[in-house]
Amino acid sequence: MAEQGKEWTEFNVGSENFLYGVWGDSLSNIYAVGLSGTLAHFDGQRWHQMATRLRADLLAISGSKKAGVFIVGTHGCVLRLQDDQWLAEQSSTDVGLRSVCATQTGAVYAVGDRGTIIRRG
Repeated sequence: MAEQGKEWTEFNVGSENFLYGVWGDSLSNIYAVGLSGTLAHFDGQRWHQMATRLRADLLAISGSKKAGVFIVGTHGCVLRLQDDQWLAEQSSTDVGLRSVCATQTGAVYAVGDRGTIIRRG
């Protein structure tokens, strides 16, 4: 038997699309994001596909207790999780956002193409 945290286990999220980011705050609350609006949630038992109706690629996800959970992607796409719903937010840019960091203090930073850096809160 392997020690917890010492061995990798393979999962299939139920999509053939490329995945670009993963984040979770527990083993029963994990999200994966990817190509063409792919968004999947793991509830501790199985993966569930979440409909986003987006054409944008979702490239990164991050969260913290104080900031909440955020996804960024192409065309300046930003999504925020609120009450189990993913809501679109204005990002003030149309460039691809490649990475996001939700800090413990509540600030959220996203970086992207052409040297773009944006901050929320």
